[in-house]
Amino acid sequence: MRQVVARRGNKRSKFASLTQDTCFWAKVEKARDLLDALRSTSDPIQRARYWREIDSFASSAKTLVENKEVSIDVVAKNSSYSLWLKDYNELKSQMELFRPQFFEFCE
Repeated sequence: MRQVVARRGNKRSKFASLTQDTCFWAKVEKARDLLDALRSTSDPIQRARYWREIDSFASSAKTLVENKEVSIDVVAKNSSYSLWLKDYNELKSQMELFRPQFFEFCE
């Protein structure tokens, strides 16, 4: 796999023709499964583990998108990633509203 190294001040102006992370879509599906698992467990230790994994993916995906190291189809309106991101943001917002102490536990 060819890796693009960003140099200071050398940001991409266009999205990549191919997503740099060849496993990106598999990671999106895993993150979707983790959100489902998070919803279905009441065990606080499991929930904290799921959130760490989900947040790790969200952070790395955000970096790929911001650096335009993904193809344009990743950020398309109804792509798996865009739908996952919407679901993730909604769930995180709900968790912050109703259980702020949960996020303190995760850290």
